[in-house]
Amino acid sequence: MPSRCCIVIPTYNERENISALLPRVLRLSESITGEWRLYILIVDDNSPDDTSGIVRRFMRENKGRIFLLERRRRCGLGSAYKDGFKYAMEKLKADVIVEMDGDLSHNPSDIPRLLKALSDGSDLAIGSRYIAGGSIEGWSWKRRLISMIGNGLPRLLLKLNISDCTSGFRAIRTYLLSSIMDEIDADGYAFQIDMIYHAVTEGARISEVPIYFKNRKAGKSKLRLKDILEFIWVLLKLRFKGRTRHKL
Repeated sequence: MPSRCCIVIPTYNERENISALLPRVLRLSESITGEWRLYILIVDDNSPDDTSGIVRRFMRENKGRIFLLERRRRCGLGSAYKDGFKYAMEKLKADVIVEMDGDLSHNPSDIPRLLKALSDGSDLAIGSRYIAGGSIEGWSWKRRLISMIGNGLPRLLLKLNISDCTSGFRAIRTYLLSSIMDEIDADGYAFQIDMIYHAVTEGARISEVPIYFKNRKAGKSKLRLKDILEFIWVLLKLRFKGRTRHKL
Protein backbone atom coordinates (compact mmCIF):
# COMPACT_ATOMS: atom_id res chain seq x y z
CA MET A 1 0.00 0.00 0.00
CA PRO A 2 1.44 3.44 -0.94
CA SER A 3 2.48 5.74 1.89
CA ARG A 4 0.37 8.86 2.27
CA CYS A 5 2.26 12.08 1.53
CA CYS A 6 0.73 15.52 1.99
CA ILE A 7 2.33 18.56 0.34
CA VAL A 8 1.58 21.57 2.54
CA ILE A 9 1.72 24.96 0.80
CA PRO A 10 1.02 28.19 2.75
CA THR A 11 -0.31 31.08 0.66
CA TYR A 12 -1.00 34.77 0.98
CA ASN A 13 -1.79 36.67 -2.22
CA GLU A 14 -0.43 33.94 -4.51
CA ARG A 15 -3.31 33.82 -7.00
CA GLU A 16 -1.10 33.91 -10.09
CA ASN A 17 1.57 31.58 -8.77
CA ILE A 18 -0.78 28.95 -7.34
CA SER A 19 -2.58 28.75 -10.68
CA ALA A 20 0.69 27.65 -12.28
CA LEU A 21 1.97 25.53 -9.38
CA LEU A 22 -1.00 23.24 -8.76
CA PRO A 23 -1.07 21.68 -12.27
CA ARG A 24 2.65 20.89 -11.96
CA VAL A 25 2.22 19.19 -8.59
CA LEU A 26 -0.81 17.27 -9.86
CA ARG A 27 1.17 15.95 -12.83
CA LEU A 28 3.91 14.91 -10.45
CA SER A 29 1.46 12.99 -8.26
CA GLU A 30 0.39 10.95 -11.27
CA SER A 31 3.98 9.89 -11.99
CA ILE A 32 4.86 8.52 -8.52
CA THR A 33 1.68 6.70 -7.54
CA GLY A 34 3.46 3.39 -6.97
CA GLU A 35 5.14 4.10 -3.64
CA TRP A 36 3.38 7.32 -2.68
CA ARG A 37 -0.18 8.60 -2.62
CA LEU A 38 0.04 12.39 -2.83
CA TYR A 39 -2.34 14.99 -1.44
CA ILE A 40 -2.03 18.77 -1.64
CA LEU A 41 -3.07 21.04 1.22
CA ILE A 42 -3.20 24.80 0.71
CA VAL A 43 -3.18 26.87 3.91
CA ASP A 44 -4.46 30.31 2.94
CA ASP A 45 -4.43 33.32 5.26
CA ASN A 46 -7.55 35.03 3.88
CA SER A 47 -5.73 36.38 0.79
CA PRO A 48 -7.32 39.59 -0.53
CA ASP A 49 -6.55 38.49 -4.10
CA ASP A 50 -8.88 35.47 -3.74
CA THR A 51 -6.16 32.83 -3.87
CA SER A 52 -8.63 30.52 -2.10
CA GLY A 53 -11.08 30.92 -4.99
CA ILE A 54 -8.50 29.55 -7.41
CA VAL A 55 -7.80 26.65 -5.08
CA ARG A 56 -11.51 25.81 -4.83
CA ARG A 57 -11.71 25.59 -8.61
CA PHE A 58 -8.88 23.07 -8.64
CA MET A 59 -10.56 21.19 -5.79
CA ARG A 60 -13.75 20.77 -7.82
CA GLU A 61 -11.74 19.45 -10.76
CA ASN A 62 -9.55 17.15 -8.62
CA LYS A 63 -11.77 15.83 -5.85
CA GLY A 64 -9.97 14.09 -3.02
CA ARG A 65 -6.54 15.28 -4.12
CA ILE A 66 -6.51 18.96 -3.14
CA PHE A 67 -7.63 20.39 0.20
CA LEU A 68 -7.95 23.94 1.50
CA LEU A 69 -7.48 25.17 5.05
CA GLU A 70 -8.64 28.78 5.33
CA ARG A 71 -7.50 30.96 8.20
CA ARG A 72 -9.17 34.22 9.16
CA ARG A 73 -6.07 36.38 9.08
CA ARG A 74 -2.38 36.45 8.35
CA CYS A 75 -0.58 34.87 11.31
CA GLY A 76 2.86 34.01 9.94
CA LEU A 77 4.55 31.28 7.93
CA GLY A 78 5.38 29.05 10.88
CA SER A 79 1.86 29.32 12.25
CA ALA A 80 0.47 28.33 8.83
CA TYR A 81 2.74 25.32 8.66
CA LYS A 82 1.83 24.17 12.16
CA ASP A 83 -1.89 24.36 11.38
CA GLY A 84 -1.28 22.62 8.05
CA PHE A 85 0.78 19.85 9.63
CA LYS A 86 -1.91 19.22 12.22
CA TYR A 87 -4.57 19.01 9.51
CA ALA A 88 -2.42 16.68 7.39
CA MET A 89 -1.75 14.33 10.29
CA GLU A 90 -5.24 14.30 11.81
CA LYS A 91 -7.52 14.65 8.77
CA LEU A 92 -5.46 13.11 5.96
CA LYS A 93 -3.52 10.59 8.06
CA ALA A 94 -0.28 11.51 6.31
CA ASP A 95 2.82 9.40 6.84
CA VAL A 96 5.06 12.06 5.32
CA ILE A 97 4.66 15.81 4.92
CA VAL A 98 6.40 17.96 2.33
CA GLU A 99 6.58 21.67 2.95
CA MET A 100 7.15 24.02 0.03
CA ASP A 101 6.53 27.62 -1.02
CA GLY A 102 3.60 28.63 -3.19
CA ASP A 103 5.53 31.22 -5.22
CA LEU A 104 7.16 28.85 -7.76
CA SER A 105 10.59 29.22 -6.16
CA HIS A 106 10.60 25.49 -5.42
CA ASN A 107 10.52 23.04 -8.32
CA PRO A 108 7.98 20.22 -7.82
CA SER A 109 10.23 17.91 -9.83
CA ASP A 110 12.61 17.91 -6.82
CA ILE A 111 9.96 16.31 -4.59
CA PRO A 112 10.68 12.70 -5.67
CA ARG A 113 14.31 13.08 -4.60
CA LEU A 114 13.24 14.38 -1.19
CA LEU A 115 10.93 11.41 -0.80
CA LYS A 116 13.66 9.01 -1.93
CA ALA A 117 15.89 10.34 0.84
CA LEU A 118 13.19 9.31 3.32
CA SER A 119 12.85 5.91 1.67
CA ASP A 120 16.63 5.52 2.05
CA GLY A 121 16.37 6.00 5.82
CA SER A 122 16.17 9.71 6.61
CA ASP A 123 13.58 11.12 8.99
CA LEU A 124 13.96 14.63 7.55
CA ALA A 125 15.16 15.55 4.06
CA ILE A 126 16.07 19.18 3.42
CA GLY A 127 16.12 20.68 -0.05
CA SER A 128 19.46 22.47 0.00
CA ARG A 129 20.63 25.38 -2.13
CA TYR A 130 24.11 25.28 -0.60
CA ILE A 131 25.48 21.81 -1.27
CA ALA A 132 27.01 20.44 -4.46
CA GLY A 133 24.34 20.40 -7.15
CA GLY A 134 22.18 23.05 -5.50
CA SER A 135 21.72 26.47 -7.07
CA ILE A 136 19.92 29.81 -6.84
CA GLU A 137 18.65 31.93 -9.73
CA GLY A 138 17.54 35.55 -9.68
CA TRP A 139 18.94 36.81 -6.37
CA SER A 140 20.83 40.07 -5.93
CA TRP A 141 24.10 40.08 -4.00
CA LYS A 142 22.26 41.68 -1.07
CA ARG A 143 19.72 38.85 -0.96
CA ARG A 144 22.52 36.29 -1.12
CA LEU A 145 24.35 38.02 1.71
CA ILE A 146 21.23 38.03 3.90
CA SER A 147 20.74 34.32 3.22
CA MET A 148 24.38 33.52 4.00
CA ILE A 149 24.08 35.32 7.35
CA GLY A 150 20.73 33.67 8.05
CA ASN A 151 22.31 30.26 7.52
CA GLY A 152 25.64 31.00 9.14
CA LEU A 153 24.26 32.17 12.48
CA PRO A 154 22.33 28.95 13.28
CA ARG A 155 25.37 26.85 12.38
CA LEU A 156 27.59 29.00 14.58
CA LEU A 157 25.30 29.58 17.58
CA LEU A 158 23.42 26.28 17.61
CA LYS A 159 26.18 24.04 16.23
CA LEU A 160 23.91 22.75 13.47
CA ASN A 161 25.78 20.70 10.89
CA ILE A 162 23.32 21.68 8.14
CA SER A 163 24.29 23.61 5.00
CA ASP A 164 20.87 25.16 4.38
CA CYS A 165 19.18 25.77 7.73
CA THR A 166 16.61 28.21 6.33
CA SER A 167 15.37 26.13 3.41
CA GLY A 168 11.58 25.97 3.23
CA PHE A 169 11.54 22.89 0.98
CA ARG A 170 11.55 19.75 3.13
CA ALA A 171 10.09 16.29 3.59
CA ILE A 172 9.57 14.93 7.10
CA ARG A 173 8.20 11.75 8.60
CA THR A 174 5.14 12.49 10.70
CA TYR A 175 6.36 10.35 13.60
CA LEU A 176 9.27 12.78 13.97
CA LEU A 177 7.05 15.81 13.47
CA SER A 178 4.55 14.68 16.09
CA SER A 179 7.37 14.23 18.62
CA ILE A 180 8.71 17.79 18.21
CA MET A 181 5.65 19.87 17.30
CA ASP A 182 4.95 20.97 20.87
CA GLU A 183 8.52 22.26 21.18
CA ILE A 184 8.33 24.54 18.13
CA ASP A 185 7.27 28.04 19.19
CA ALA A 186 8.18 30.24 16.21
CA ASP A 187 5.32 31.59 14.10
CA GLY A 188 7.35 33.31 11.38
CA TYR A 189 10.26 32.30 9.16
CA ALA A 190 12.28 31.27 12.22
CA PHE A 191 10.03 28.21 12.25
CA GLN A 192 12.50 26.52 9.88
CA ILE A 193 15.38 26.91 12.36
CA ASP A 194 13.18 25.89 15.28
CA MET A 195 12.20 22.67 13.50
CA ILE A 196 15.75 21.67 12.58
CA TYR A 197 17.06 22.36 16.07
CA HIS A 198 14.48 20.14 17.72
CA ALA A 199 14.85 17.44 15.07
CA VAL A 200 18.59 17.37 15.79
CA THR A 201 18.09 17.23 19.56
CA GLU A 202 15.58 14.41 19.01
CA GLY A 203 18.31 12.41 17.27
CA ALA A 204 16.63 12.46 13.85
CA ARG A 205 18.41 11.20 10.76
CA ILE A 206 18.72 14.27 8.53
CA SER A 207 19.90 14.47 4.94
CA GLU A 208 20.25 17.29 2.44
CA VAL A 209 19.21 17.01 -1.19
CA PRO A 210 20.43 19.57 -3.77
CA ILE A 211 17.65 21.70 -5.26
CA TYR A 212 17.29 24.44 -7.84
CA PHE A 213 15.83 27.59 -6.27
CA LYS A 214 14.34 30.25 -8.52
CA ASN A 215 13.40 33.69 -7.22
CA ARG A 216 9.73 34.54 -7.49
CA LYS A 217 8.61 36.52 -10.55
CA ALA A 218 5.03 37.33 -9.51
CA GLY A 219 3.96 38.80 -6.19
CA LYS A 220 6.09 40.15 -3.36
CA SER A 221 8.26 38.59 -0.68
CA LYS A 222 6.41 38.10 2.62
CA LEU A 223 9.47 38.71 4.84
CA ARG A 224 8.77 41.46 7.38
CA LEU A 225 10.79 43.23 10.09
CA LYS A 226 8.76 41.26 12.62
CA ASP A 227 10.07 38.02 11.09
CA ILE A 228 13.70 39.20 11.29
CA LEU A 229 13.34 40.16 14.95
CA GLU A 230 11.69 36.83 15.74
CA PHE A 231 14.51 35.02 13.91
CA ILE A 232 17.10 36.67 16.18
CA TRP A 233 15.02 36.00 19.28
CA VAL A 234 14.56 32.31 18.43
CA LEU A 235 18.30 31.88 17.83
CA LEU A 236 19.11 33.38 21.23
CA LYS A 237 16.41 31.37 22.96
CA LEU A 238 17.59 28.09 21.44
CA ARG A 239 21.20 28.97 22.22
CA PHE A 240 20.33 29.46 25.89
CA LYS A 241 18.20 26.31 25.88
CA GLY A 242 21.08 24.31 24.46
CA ARG A 243 23.48 25.59 27.11
CA THR A 244 20.99 24.76 29.87
CA ARG A 245 20.49 21.22 28.52
CA HIS A 246 24.27 20.73 28.27
CA LYS A 247 24.77 21.76 31.92
CA LEU A 248 22.08 19.34 33.05
